[in-house]
Amino acid sequence: MEQEEVIVEARKSIEADDHSQEITAAKKNIATLQSSNDEKDAEIKKLKQKMEEDRTAHTAQSEQEMKLLEAHYERAQKMLQDNVEQLNVENGGLRDEIEKLSQQMAALPRGALTEQQLLELFNWVNEEKATREEMENLTRKITGEVESLKNNSPLTTSNYIQNTPSGWGSRRMNNVARKDGLDLQRQLQAEIDAKLKLKSELKNSQEQYLTATARLEDTEKQMSVLMREMSLLKLQKSAEPENNFGRGDLMISMNNDYEMSNSSLMRQELLSRQSTPSYENAILLHDHQTPKRVDDLRYKQKPMKTGSGIFSPASQVERGLERERGHNFERTRIKTPTKCGHCTSILIGLDRQGLFCQSCQYACHVPCAERVSQTCPVPEEDRRPLGIDPTRGVGTAYEGLVKTPRTGGVRKGWQTAYVVVCDFKLYLYDCVVDKQNKMQDVKNEIRLVLDMRDPDFTVCGVSEADVIHAQKSDIVKIFRVTTTQILNSSSEYSSSSKFYTLFMAETEDEKRKWVVALSELKTLLRRSKLADRKAFLVKEVFDVTTLPSIRVAQCCAIIDRSKIVIGFSDHGLYCVEINRQVLIPVGGEKENKQRCVECVEYDEAEQLLLMIVGPAKDRHVRIVPSAALDGRDLKWTKVNETKGCHLMAVGTNSPAGRAGFFAVAFKKSVTVFQIDRSEKRHKKWKDLAMPGTPQSIAIFNGRLFVGFSHSFRCWSLLGSDASPVGGGDNGTVIQHISLVNMEDTSLHFLNQQTTYEAKLIVQVPGSPDEYLLVYNMIGLYVNETGRRSRLSEVMFPTQAKFFSYHEPYLCVFSENEIDIFNVTLAEWVQTINLR
Repeated sequence: MEQEEVIVEARKSIEADDHSQEITAAKKNIATLQSSNDEKDAEIKKLKQKMEEDRTAHTAQSEQEMKLLEAHYERAQKMLQDNVEQLNVENGGLRDEIEKLSQQMAALPRGALTEQQLLELFNWVNEEKATREEMENLTRKITGEVESLKNNSPLTTSNYIQNTPSGWGSRRMNNVARKDGLDLQRQLQAEIDAKLKLKSELKNSQEQYLTATARLEDTEKQMSVLMREMSLLKLQKSAEPENNFGRGDLMISMNNDYEMSNSSLMRQELLSRQSTPSYENAILLHDHQTPKRVDDLRYKQKPMKTGSGIFSPASQVERGLERERGHNFERTRIKTPTKCGHCTSILIGLDRQGLFCQSCQYACHVPCAERVSQTCPVPEEDRRPLGIDPTRGVGTAYEGLVKTPRTGGVRKGWQTAYVVVCDFKLYLYDCVVDKQNKMQDVKNEIRLVLDMRDPDFTVCGVSEADVIHAQKSDIVKIFRVTTTQILNSSSEYSSSSKFYTLFMAETEDEKRKWVVALSELKTLLRRSKLADRKAFLVKEVFDVTTLPSIRVAQCCAIIDRSKIVIGFSDHGLYCVEINRQVLIPVGGEKENKQRCVECVEYDEAEQLLLMIVGPAKDRHVRIVPSAALDGRDLKWTKVNETKGCHLMAVGTNSPAGRAGFFAVAFKKSVTVFQIDRSEKRHKKWKDLAMPGTPQSIAIFNGRLFVGFSHSFRCWSLLGSDASPVGGGDNGTVIQHISLVNMEDTSLHFLNQQTTYEAKLIVQVPGSPDEYLLVYNMIGLYVNETGRRSRLSEVMFPTQAKFFSYHEPYLCVFSENEIDIFNVTLAEWVQTINLR
């Protein structure tokens, strides 16, 4: 028992020692933690103190910045108030001037002037001209006399005295010399008085000359206003009710604005060339440096032959109009720039630009034909003068010959161009001139279009730094037009890229006239406040510098707002991430190696990319899933029985998108494939024979559309049982519908022309039974029966290389620009300059 107690006590002592050691260790840990806690507290206090100091400094800085902003805002507000007050004062002055002019206009007689009154006005102008000539002759005579007096003045007194005998011997001779000197002084004083008198007379003559010039300008201005009022009254008396809006009201609405844009130019020309007769309300042009008016060129030509036959309207209304008028209108192809006789706008287009009377050679737009005078030929008083209607932005204001740099810049030299300012746009035509700088021939195709509706459109002269390769003698004749169309997306705020176009006039005076004309027309455009019809805002993602392989790009397709795919002639297919400006090989590097991708389409519903791949002799279709866009290695699936194809289209068999299809065009046939969920993702569905080589192909609204040089045809892809017609290639014949009905005689020209190529077909938004048939030179509106739905046609300003459609806009790509057309309105709404 004692042994056990000893053991127990030993154990207890051991446990007590262990416990005391644990307590000691715990106390040490507690002390360590306490010290670390104190350090943390001190650090926290320091951080709090620093934060308070930062907060105080930030508050003080914020208050200071707020004070600066408030001061800046007060200054800006004060400046704005001063500007507003100044503008109010100017506005009040302008209103007073307008009221004064209105009172003067009200005081003018409104009735028609008699022949006697016109004769008196002409005599008054002739008398003023004679007075001006007399004043000029008198000024020249007085100036010549003054110069002769200066040259023949006698010797001065000092010179004479120096030549007299000197010495002590002859006092009489000194007295005589002194007397002669006094006489010479009197003569000199008399001559000085005569010169002062001549100067005062000369000053008075100059003042009278300036007064007569001002009176003559005011008289000519009043005379032009009275002449326009007289012609307006004659038009109102002779025109029928339906023509009143097209003539009288239009001229009333544009008189003031047109005179604002053209009056200063006429004053400059009248001052420089008093003997030159002026055109009707048109800006004068020098014969030796600018061509005749387009109308003059046209009327002196032989009657133009139509390139597409006689225009036979389908509607009874137009037949009635043609019978009522004496004009022999034909729908013609005009080979030189020609203005519409009614609205004065240029007849834009490559073919069938408008109606042309074979009897009187009067040309006009098709919509303008209803307002043309019934008399053939059209009387001069019924012809609208040149000028732009500010309410619609229609008309021609200025035209002439200038020079533009050749391809490669000013160092390559200059080429002559014919420029027409029409519809607030500048049209540049290539032309040929002779040795006397007379225009011999003008191409009807527009080389370049500059839109004055561009917000950054400006015109100004240039300095030596702007045209470093130009001759110094030519710098005073060069002016520059600045526009902006393409935005550079490399910066965060999309800074604009300027587009500069240089022009060189024949003389410095001509250059000044161009600058004044364009500047005043820009002011008129601002005052008109026409609607902004811009369709797209273009941003540049890559150029040749950042992506050299863009030179060999063949095709492109849009995936979404941030991705597109581009097909190259030798690099395959790449996905471009626009936001990051990164190129990713679709399906991996191996699949893209030395691949030629000629066409690519994206099926969003099936998430597939379909491409025409290979050289010309071995072209075929391949299918790639959209998962390959991130660069992963995925094989391109080859579609059998597509060797030798040249066109492809993707779509569904109904507007609701029940089943996906893609069609492939060959030389004389079209094969339709259905997209399914099998491993190859397709199966052959139907072979369709074609009457000729397909030139365009499309699938939408459950139909297949194929275009030929003379027609468009469509086939339905949906049967009555909501499944593909015939259920496959079982010999079932699918009926087609022709969208060009030859019973409509106005479409016969398609059979007579061999230069037309079908490019695209578009369904007009809001009209399910109306289509726009796009050919390489023209666009036609038809309905489902293949007859014309509109008389108007879409005219392209230059030869197109490619067409695309983004509802409701048709994009026409050419060498130098992209022209945008509103399909619903059949209007040209925007031009994007590429270079």
